[in-house]
Amino acid sequence: DLIEINPDKSSHDPKVLQAAWNFWNAGHRYYLSAGTDTHDVWRNESGAVRAYAHVDGAITAQAFAQALKQGHGYVTYGPLIFPSVMFGDELKVKPGEPFTLGFDLKSVTGIRQADLIERGAVLKTQKFAAASRQVRVDYALSTRQATWYSLMVEDDQGHKAYTDPIWIDAVERPF
Repeated sequence: DLIEINPDKSSHDPKVLQAAWNFWNAGHRYYLSAGTDTHDVWRNESGAVRAYAHVDGAITAQAFAQALKQGHGYVTYGPLIFPSVMFGDELKVKPGEPFTLGFDLKSVTGIRQADLIERGAVLKTQKFAAASRQVRVDYALSTRQATWYSLMVEDDQGHKAYTDPIWIDAVERPF
C-alpha cells in the first residue's frame, strides 16, 4: 500500500521518487514509507531512514499506519519538516489566485537546501547559509489547474528528506 524508501538501496531513491511522482501525476494516491530491513545488525545500521507521520488522536501502530496511508507524512535520513498544510491534504484554491505553502525545516547538522517539486519537476530551489539549523520557507504560488507539490530537503551532510504531496484543487466553482 506504500512506496518504500530503503537505505540499503539509497542509490535507487531517484527511481523510487520518479515512480511515486508518476503515480501522483496520474492521480493515484500512493504514499511514501521508509524501512530499514536489517537482518545483520553487526554489519548494517538500523534506522538510517525513518518515516514520520502526523497522527490525529491517540498514537497507536494502527493510527500511525493509517496516517502514512493518508499521505500525512514524509521519509527522512535526517532533516525534519513541519508543514503549514499537512502532506496528503487537498487545498482548494481559485484558479490563478495566490496561496502560500510554508515549511519549518530543522536539522542538527544544518539545512543546505530545499527543493519545491511540482508534478515531478523542481520548481524552486533555496540554498541556505552553512549551519542554519532551523529555517522557514514560504512559497507564494498560484495555479490554474489541479496539481501537487512536495519538498526535498538536504542537510549539510547530504542527508535528505522527501515529503508526500500536498494536492491542489484549482477548479472554478460558483461561490
